Amino acid sequence: MCYTKTMSYQSDDERLSLAVQRARIRFPQGIGTQSEKLVHCALKYYLEPDESCHEVRVRGQKKDGTSYSHVADIFQKERGHIYEIQTRAFDRLRIKLADFLEDYTVTVVYPIPHIKYISWVDPETGEASDRHRSPKTGRFSDILPEIYHLPDIQMHPNLEFLAVLLDLDEYRFLDGWSKDRKRGSHRMERLPVSIAGMEVLKRAEDYASLIPADLPDPFFRTELMKALKLSGRKGSGALSVLTRAGVLEHIGQIDRKYIYSRKENHT
Repeated sequence: MCYTKTMSYQSDDERLSLAVQRARIRFPQGIGTQSEKLVHCALKYYLEPDESCHEVRVRGQKKDGTSYSHVADIFQKERGHIYEIQTRAFDRLRIKLADFLEDYTVTVVYPIPHIKYISWVDPETGEASDRHRSPKTGRFSDILPEIYHLPDIQMHPNLEFLAVLLDLDEYRFLDGWSKDRKRGSHRMERLPVSIAGMEVLKRAEDYASLIPADLPDPFFRTELMKALKLSGRKGSGALSVLTRAGVLEHIGQIDRKYIYSRKENHT
């Protein structure tokens, strides 16, 4: 695993707990988008406790002679390594990553809500309900639709993706428009509780590991999307990413149904 282990005497959960505490000092009121910043900030402290490595402006020169200047979430100068933590919209990273990859190795970190416990908070009294587990469970393959937006650099030798499954406590205001006030409600705070797992995607075999083992071969596109529990554009995006990684190939179609197969000799 590529992330920093600077405090080996701590368990992962202890290290995460300390990171969350430090993040809450930075963002004491996690309302709305602020809550996403708290998750982002906690992961920064988890991956690199040294604040001097956070939010560092990195300058360099492109092959065409022009210069670039971007702020990296984490810059470990001695390693020549950069971490970018992105909760969504990987397309916003295109220019920055293309520039960084000319001079450094880069890890794009994507936090995925794994098991989420929700507590509802009355906005008038501040009283919180008991925790209830959300029926949705995050999977490593949830990162694939985001990687779809980086087609030109997906398999760049200096780039890797780190999918992080986070168990979370989420607090939401009971202020929605529905009768039970839950639909349309606002998130108050989202706190990472533990890390359920991490998966690095860099080589073709890493991507191949995300293909469900019980998927028949060959298979219809719709079968893969159902197995990954991704539909619509997200499902199509995941399929494109796996095809670009060289682990799947389009082998034909029946009527309008596209057929794919695993590529066993991927490199």
